[in-house]
Amino acid sequence: MLFELFSDIFTIRQSRLAFIDARVKVIVALGAVILTLAASSPLFPALMLTVGFIGAYMASVPARHVVLRFAAPAGTALLILLLKTFMTPGEVIGIFKFAGLGMAATEEGLRQGALISARVMGAVAVLQLFSFVTPAHHLFRSLRWMGAPKGWVEVAMLVYRFTFDIFEKAAEIGSAQRTRLGYSSAGRSLASAGTLAGAVALGAMEKAERVEEAMLVRGYSGEIPYDPPPPLGAAGIMKTAGSLVALGALFIILEAI
Repeated sequence: MLFELFSDIFTIRQSRLAFIDARVKVIVALGAVILTLAASSPLFPALMLTVGFIGAYMASVPARHVVLRFAAPAGTALLILLLKTFMTPGEVIGIFKFAGLGMAATEEGLRQGALISARVMGAVAVLQLFSFVTPAHHLFRSLRWMGAPKGWVEVAMLVYRFTFDIFEKAAEIGSAQRTRLGYSSAGRSLASAGTLAGAVALGAMEKAERVEEAMLVRGYSGEIPYDPPPPLGAAGIMKTAGSLVALGALFIILEAI
């Protein structure tokens, strides 16, 4: 389940978005995120959230995976909304009692919290949709084409590659602990969690040493070779420019509303 949730296996699905050049998608997604974070009303972020869900449906991503991927950001957005609503001074719109304490909700806090939460969810939706339709290796090649530091891209490639090894090792150890009733009580759960974290960390360091030795044996000289992408071409430039212009126009219209 962890592999399916965090990998890019859904990018092999046949969809219109999957066949667009990754460089076009990177630039357009970056522009959409910037506009979402710069929005002064929740309308444009809400539009991006809607586009994210529609795009996930078009990419044939199972609903449970979409829900799980959005669960953590949605929890963060809800927490921001509550904190801003009850901790921002302003005109009181309601008083709620919790654990014997009265908490006042303000109109200013609600507006600010709603805007920040909308920005969070809109930006997350753009990035999630991008991850659903773009393989990781295409992203890394696009970043190098855009001039990202080579060292950063290589580290990102290795992190992405070996993250799943860590997930797999953690799942195996956790399963063995549950079989031996390692989580049958609060005390044993705490001890098992500590053992799991230590074993995973130690395994990751050992894996890093073995990978370094294997890379050196295979002629690694401090640089990972890769095939540069072909020129973007007039069609790619037009798609990028047209998408950015459309996003900008929508942003201006919704901000005016």
